Amino acid sequence: MASTQAIKPDLASSYWVFSYICRMDQLAILAARKRGDMEQATSYITNELVALFSASGSPTEFQDHLRAYLDSGIDLAVLKLLGTPDQRLQALRLAIEVAQSPSV
Repeated sequence: MASTQAIKPDLASSYWVFSYICRMDQLAILAARKRGDMEQATSYITNELVALFSASGSPTEFQDHLRAYLDSGIDLAVLKLLGTPDQRLQALRLAIEVAQSPSV
């Protein structure tokens, strides 16, 4: 494991939080990005990490992820919707449906 002494405290603490939640070498990602090697940087991003920090998949999976975030107590979600304009509109409609559902 790399030393975090030369890193700003906020990066060091987020590194340890991420390491506790799931295995991620944030220092290696930052180093690869600094070199401009995005292929290497993205190679460190696992499916587990994407699932932990995103809501993605089919419309049902997307809504299930959003419900899980809201059910865990999150009261402010920031969505970065990707895809075509039609896909982003569909995702926004799905998110609004979840937010307005009685279970929230």
